[in-house]
Amino acid sequence: MHMVVGTEAVNAMKRMKVLAWTFLAAISQRVASYYAVGILYDWHIFTWFFIWGNYQNAAIYVENWGWMFEWTPAFIGSGMLVGLNTALSLFGGTLFAWGILGPILVRYGICHGRHLAPSDARWGEYKTYASLSDGTGPDDITSPRYWFLWPGVCVLVCTSLAELLVHWRIFYLAIRYAWENTKTMDFMRKKGGRSRAMFETQSRRAPTTRSESLFREEDPATAQDQVPLWVWGSGTIAMVIVACIISELQFNVNAGLAILASILAIFFAFLGIHGAGVTDIAPLTASANASQLVFGGITSGQGYSTGQAQMINPRGRQHRVGRGRDKQFYAQAIGAVAAMFLAPGVFVLFVTAYPCIIHENASDTCAFSAPTVAAWRAVAQAVTEPGITIPLSSGIFALVLGGLAVVQVVVKRTLLSGARERYRAYMPNWMAVGVAFVLPQTVYSSASLLGATIGHFWMKKRRANYDLYCYAVAAGLIAGEGLGGVVGAALQLGGLPGRLLSPTQAGD
Repeated sequence: MHMVVGTEAVNAMKRMKVLAWTFLAAISQRVASYYAVGILYDWHIFTWFFIWGNYQNAAIYVENWGWMFEWTPAFIGSGMLVGLNTALSLFGGTLFAWGILGPILVRYGICHGRHLAPSDARWGEYKTYASLSDGTGPDDITSPRYWFLWPGVCVLVCTSLAELLVHWRIFYLAIRYAWENTKTMDFMRKKGGRSRAMFETQSRRAPTTRSESLFREEDPATAQDQVPLWVWGSGTIAMVIVACIISELQFNVNAGLAILASILAIFFAFLGIHGAGVTDIAPLTASANASQLVFGGITSGQGYSTGQAQMINPRGRQHRVGRGRDKQFYAQAIGAVAAMFLAPGVFVLFVTAYPCIIHENASDTCAFSAPTVAAWRAVAQAVTEPGITIPLSSGIFALVLGGLAVVQVVVKRTLLSGARERYRAYMPNWMAVGVAFVLPQTVYSSASLLGATIGHFWMKKRRANYDLYCYAVAAGLIAGEGLGGVVGAALQLGGLPGRLLSPTQAGD
């Protein structure tokens, strides 16, 4: 969106206007939807069929699995950005989990739903399958959401780690490039001796592969555009020290674990950057879960109680480090400082307006189900509690899917190259499939697919117009609904609450 002279300046102004209008439309739609229940946001289509069809049970069974449509601008905009392959993979995973295999598991008694027991007898078959029950409670019921959680997490972790391993050479080349081009190494070169000869030989050696040649190219950024070593270096050291102090004094956690978390953050930052570069999706959740596995193994022998270990486990994935050109770097730093104060305030606002967010037992009926948090919690329990219960069938299915994901990554990176690379577009995005398993709501995949379809045909029919406006439209939709949610929470606290639409209300 940055301003330049000439034609690009005119185009930038056009994008800004489109972004502004789509932002206003999205925020207006989201705020108005709190008061236009069942009209502007949630469409419980199968509940309508249930009512119109003389209360036929088949329609309510579909509603029980969460199949409805939600006019969510944020996910429609997100779908426009990620493209058809990712959107179809997300929807395909949702359909398979919550439309095919889930009902089969219930049919054969492996999983069960929970009756919501409304007062109206005609809704007696209304259930939810979105509760996170592990089968150890008083009802001894394993919910489909808990069953699918483990295959979802396994697919996310296996896919990310497989991508990481098949690109091991990128890590090697990046580390060597950094080694050969830092001022410290330049100082060592000038000292003479065997080190000097070694470095000069390496610098003269011609690259042997395409990947290596990319890392041997000159950096296009000028010296003035680079982030000085003393800036990011001193900042990194300062933040690690602060993390150690906070860990020791506030959370009573060994400072060494804070240092380990920082090291893992650097390592998994490679994974996140690569994932974002090749798929437009940064696999933060998957890398976080992998970091949790490391912390689980470490804390298991440190004498921590189960509660302490589970508190420490997710905290090990809360740091990300990054580098960029100087302006981007400073902009990120300013944004991070602002977010330190803004994000907790927004969280407090939402928790005050919707207390169910932090109550585990209310997650299936809450406006916000926090599926990613559920995944982190489940992994933390799995690596810290000796008696964690994972259904055998779920574990086997998780291993099978994880294996398939790894095989596809290997096939994709080895066999589908060169002239066959075009076939990669027809292979499922296993990251999106894993997210679909973890996410018990179907509305997000449906809205993303709608957005991706719009973006696809827009690009096919009017490519120049698409290139000019698509990202501005998507950004406006995403930002508009996000701030619309904040306005809704403020209205809730201000005594002007809207209503969340349940199927029974949709019927009325």
